Amino acid sequence: MPPSSQGAPEDGESDAETKPEGAESPDPNPPAQASDRRQFGRVRVLIHDENPKIAGHLRAGLLALGVNSAEVAADGVAARETAAKRRHDVFLFDISAEPEGWLKHLTSLRMGLVEGDPFALHLLTGPKPTEALASLVVNCGCDAYLARPFTQGALDQTLRNFLTLKRAFVIAPNYVGPDRRSADRAHTGAPLIPAPNPVREKAAASFDPEALALRAWRVSLAYRARLIERTIDAIAKHLRESSESDRERFLAPVQLGMRQIHRMAQALLDEPLRIGVQTAAAPPTRALVQGVKPFMVGHASPSGASLGEMKRLCAELSGLYFKALP
Repeated sequence: MPPSSQGAPEDGESDAETKPEGAESPDPNPPAQASDRRQFGRVRVLIHDENPKIAGHLRAGLLALGVNSAEVAADGVAARETAAKRRHDVFLFDISAEPEGWLKHLTSLRMGLVEGDPFALHLLTGPKPTEALASLVVNCGCDAYLARPFTQGALDQTLRNFLTLKRAFVIAPNYVGPDRRSADRAHTGAPLIPAPNPVREKAAASFDPEALALRAWRVSLAYRARLIERTIDAIAKHLRESSESDRERFLAPVQLGMRQIHRMAQALLDEPLRIGVQTAAAPPTRALVQGVKPFMVGHASPSGASLGEMKRLCAELSGLYFKALP
């Protein structure tokens, strides 16, 4: 099943005019405890729901829980545009109208292919998942999924679960997002990245917004370096397994990957200098930016030697940033 997937009993009809979809009449929103108000007071939530009235009720429920900043997006396009501005900690998005499109968007966000915070907490709501949808939900890297209909209590408890969530991200060949490996596989494969959890950190009495921002920023440097390394590995795999008989089709994934590497590496160079490791990381990053340029357009494909040099530069870059993790 998807992470944190919950459903409400369906022994009563939902009344979207007066309460969140699936809320039962005998189960009114429980009053927020003083601890909830303190813990959620700094958390910023963006809501998108296909039904504006349900969105309004969800917002009211969040405010009752103690969330002081709960914004409702006008529609799906506005939700994605607002999410790209990195102003929110939690995204409560209804994906019912276009499940695959929303899940692909989240996958792209986790992979750094679209603008936005790749570490933001995503609580998705949608239809009761089929086996295929459940697989897509897990593989997109969302933090929780609530099957509709659900109660306000289920939503509140999911948010409370975020308060104790220790997040580690993994960047593997076929997955990018929160680590879901079982305990016996926890120390195998790709290295873990200590992703920030703003809900947990903002609940602390000693919360320091500048410290959180700096820690999240340092983690993002290592994260992007590892994404570059992953892209190089994907290009190498494509070259090993593909035929050059259809030259255009053969080169298209290579050129796309090289453009992605160039964009991510250039973004690292454009970051303001805030920690010493950035000075040491600049030379291999510049060399990587220059190295991919010949393969972004035209009909040239990288040789094994050139890919090996990119891999070496990226390993150096990634090593520097991983050593600087908080």
